[in-house]
Amino acid sequence: MKLVETLVTKKLKELMILNSQKFESISINGRIAFAISCLEKVLDEENIKNHLLIKNIDYFWEFVSSDSLDIWDDQVSSFPTNLNDFIERYHLKNHKSDKVIIIFELFDLIIDIGRANLYGAFQSELTLKQLDKIIEIMTVNSYKLPNLLFFQKSKVTDYHGWGHRVSPAYFKCL
Repeated sequence: MKLVETLVTKKLKELMILNSQKFESISINGRIAFAISCLEKVLDEENIKNHLLIKNIDYFWEFVSSDSLDIWDDQVSSFPTNLNDFIERYHLKNHKSDKVIIIFELFDLIIDIGRANLYGAFQSELTLKQLDKIIEIMTVNSYKLPNLLFFQKSKVTDYHGWGHRVSPAYFKCL
């Protein structure tokens, strides 16, 4: 059993390194769009149609199109920062606790990605750890990752690493 766990852990680490390398050429907008798409996939697969949660996810998407990221930051500052508050605010008591934890972790990681470079110069490595964690969560829990082609369109060479301001639809079609 220990050998199987070691092989799975090794394979997961290899996958995360490979994915991190792919993200090095993707802008902050592309990275946050990928993270939001992962959250949307989980909600869809778990058939969670929570209006309040979806409203906040729509707000997450404003990151890629807004020129006022300070306002975005103020808004996400009001989002729950602990699991119990998250469950209460979004009325998730009747859902499986392990799925709610996954959703909460993804929610929190999206905020971290958005804030990582918000008040300083772009540093690519600041968001790669969060992306690794998202990939790990998705992989370990057997959720399919979004197609990277949708996000590779937003290049790290565009607009000082941020990528151009685009509508969320930009990341949903080629």
